[in-house]
Amino acid sequence: MAPRFDQDPDLAGHLALLPSSAKCKGMFFRDKFELAKNHGSPEEICRAAGVEAHRYLPFLDYSMHDNLRITVEVARRAHPQLPLGEGLRRLGRHSDGRRIRIRR
Repeated sequence: MAPRFDQDPDLAGHLALLPSSAKCKGMFFRDKFELAKNHGSPEEICRAAGVEAHRYLPFLDYSMHDNLRITVEVARRAHPQLPLGEGLRRLGRHSDGRRIRIRR
């Protein structure tokens, strides 16, 4: 089945499928905060996502559940005029590590 970018994904469903022990590196958090720097501080984004704010160090491990929640919040803030699915797709297009500027 093809993805539906015009709809909001089921965040709770995706979190339920993700193992509780899943981890990712801090660099992925920092990249998302960099993408959203014009849309709120890391602390504001974490609070809105329901995640405890940390000083995310690039090579330390952090919760993948938190990463997913933060990704969704960044997509909402960076592309508020678009459906969440499309906002997530646009964030994913920039996941190759290049620094980009998000258009408002």
